[in-house]
Amino acid sequence: MNNRLKFFIETQHLSIRQFEDIIGSSDGKIAKFIAKNTNLKSDTLQKIMEFFPQLNIVWLLTGEEEMLKIANDSEEQTSNTLCKECALLKTKDELIETQRKLIQSLEIQMGIK
Repeated sequence: MNNRLKFFIETQHLSIRQFEDIIGSSDGKIAKFIAKNTNLKSDTLQKIMEFFPQLNIVWLLTGEEEMLKIANDSEEQTSNTLCKECALLKTKDELIETQRKLIQSLEIQMGIK
């Protein structure tokens, strides 16, 4: 399975790090999985399916069937992908804002501001 996931990531023209960022797994889980063939938790698989709906999970898990699902309605699929990307960007913006406020609070506590 690790070779199939690596192959899929390559076909998406992404680095493993970029792939991890997209699915919200920034602690090297995917890199470790590919390098050492460790196990992926179900929540990680769920995130992969959520952010890459075109990936056929049967292929990923077993090597059977085709790598990509056949798109019934490519316009709907594109719309869903864009919505998910927007949600991801919103989450990152919220995280940045939270960190900015924390930094500001710490600067006040330290007497910097």
